[in-house]
Amino acid sequence: MPDAAERRRLALALQERLLNRARAFAAAMEQEVTQPPGTELMLAAGDAIPTAMRLSAGADGRLSPLLTAPGDGTVLRDSVLLDFRQGQEARAARAQSPMDVRRVLFLPREHLEITRDRTFRDNILFWLLEERR
Repeated sequence: MPDAAERRRLALALQERLLNRARAFAAAMEQEVTQPPGTELMLAAGDAIPTAMRLSAGADGRLSPLLTAPGDGTVLRDSVLLDFRQGQEARAARAQSPMDVRRVLFLPREHLEITRDRTFRDNILFWLLEERR
């Protein structure tokens, strides 16, 4: 088993790789994209369950929420919308997102339960099969 110094070196190297990946992902998510003609974005998400927004790590390594915000227990409402106001105290009245979303369906459901919800299925079927375009 490696000694404490080697474990620390390995942990710091892993942390650096993960932070670089997170920075690259964040940069990719901020790129403007032109949707193909005829494409409409529709989102379905949860926004009624307190979801961790900021975490604290204890001395024992356990994480505990410092601050929660609306979401589905896993994904924050602001993250689903790619809302640039996320984490800001003084927020503009409307979501500020790079996505050109045409409609959003929010459900009071936990992350994995959203697609099992009857309201979700009814709306998706209407949007896909019956709504005029």
